This record gives sequence, C-alpha cells and structure tokens, in this order.
Amino acid sequence: MRKKKPSPRQSLKQAEYGRQKPDKKKAGKRGSPMIPRGEEDQKRAAVELKIKTALREKDGLIKEIHHRVINHLNLIYNILYFQKQYVEDKRCIAVLESTQKRIKSIALVHEHLNRSMDFNQVRFAEYIKGLLKEIMRTADRVKKKITLKTKIDAVSVDLTTAITCGLIVHELIDNSLKHAFPDDRPAEIFVGLKDPKDGTYAITVSDNGIGLPSNVQWHLSNTMGSFLVNTLTENLRGDLAVDVNNGTSFQLRFRSSLQ
Repeated sequence: MRKKKPSPRQSLKQAEYGRQKPDKKKAGKRGSPMIPRGEEDQKRAAVELKIKTALREKDGLIKEIHHRVINHLNLIYNILYFQKQYVEDKRCIAVLESTQKRIKSIALVHEHLNRSMDFNQVRFAEYIKGLLKEIMRTADRVKKKITLKTKIDAVSVDLTTAITCGLIVHELIDNSLKHAFPDDRPAEIFVGLKDPKDGTYAITVSDNGIGLPSNVQWHLSNTMGSFLVNTLTENLRGDLAVDVNNGTSFQLRFRSSLQ
C-alpha cells in the first residue's frame, strides 16, 4: 500500500518537533569552558592552600635567618668576653666591653623580630625599652642610683632604622653613664620619641648631669662614640642637635618610613 505523503502542515510540525534544544553545557565548549561550581571551588581552595603553605614556609625561613644571626652575634659576643680574660690593659678591656654592648644592641633587634609576627617592622617602643633595660643591667652603677625615664610613642620602624637608632641611643646613654655624674647629684636619664604628623621624627636622650665641657665640640670630637653617632646620623640623613643647658640633651631628627 502506498504511504500517504504528509501535508505541508504536518511536515512543519515534524520539523519543529525534530529540533533539539541547545545544551548549555555543550554550548560552552565552543566558547570559554564552563567549570562546574563544585570543581571551581575545589581549584580555588587548592590555590589558597598553596599560597598559605608558601607564606608559612617563607615565615619559617625568615625566622631561621634571624635565629642564625642571633647565634652568630652571640658567638662574637662570647669571643670578645673570653678575649678580655687575656687582656690586662684597662683601656683595651673598656674597648672590648663597649664593642660587646654594641653587638648586644644589634642582637636585640633580631630577637625582637624573631618573637614578632611581622618580620618587616620593629615596634620601636618595645625594642628601645628592652635595649635600655640591657644597658642599665650591664652599666657600672655600684656607687650611684640612676633613674631612667622614657616617653616613647607607639611607632614602628624598619630593621635598618631600628638598628641605627638603637646604636645611637646606646652610645648617648653610655656617654651619660660614663661622664655626666661625677658628683653626688640625683642622677636622671631621659629617652623620648615623638610621633609627629609631618613625618619628621625626633629622638631625645638627655641627662641632668654636669653637661659637656665648654671646650668640647661634640661634632668635632675624635672619640669612637661621637664618631659612631655622627656617622649613623648621616646614614639616617638626619640632624643631631646638642643642648648643654641644665645637663646635656641630644635630639636626633630624621625622616623615615615609620608608621
């Protein structure tokens, strides 16, 4: 039996029924691939885990570096200590002891960073207070009680600035301890740091001692301490002012990346 040909209307309907609806997932293959949400989250989590792991490894390496620096500085400190046992000249012993103290002031910065969660910046108030405690602990104060006062704002400095300022503060305080109080007056040393708004920072180290002799010019002095302070001030691109009224007051002003 001959089959009937479909009418034009039937042919049109069959053609419409025969059309397939576009598959969104398959359509994406021609353009940008569409990743299922679950798979995309997994990939993102894997990337985040890799980043966190890399950061932990980096922090561990930095901590290890500071730890090794501390060990090396302590080794040098101890070598100088043992060297003193074989020296009889008092001036040589004094030089070795001063060098030990300078090394200790540098080591304290690395010890501070080793305990910190931020390896890029040093909390200056905490570091300086630790440094002052160490200076006063090792100072020869048997015959005189010295009062130490501080007023240090909460600022942070980079590692190089912290070491430089720490050495300057150490030298100025050491100078006061050695020369400012030959008599029986009540001895007082002050250390301060203000956090100004214009970006220029001022560190003050002062005492109520006898003051500098009138014939002494600090900037022209040929002692190791003054040479170090002047050189480190130049490294900071700062200025050091000296006031000899009512004792001696040093003020170091410099611009830095303090925050």
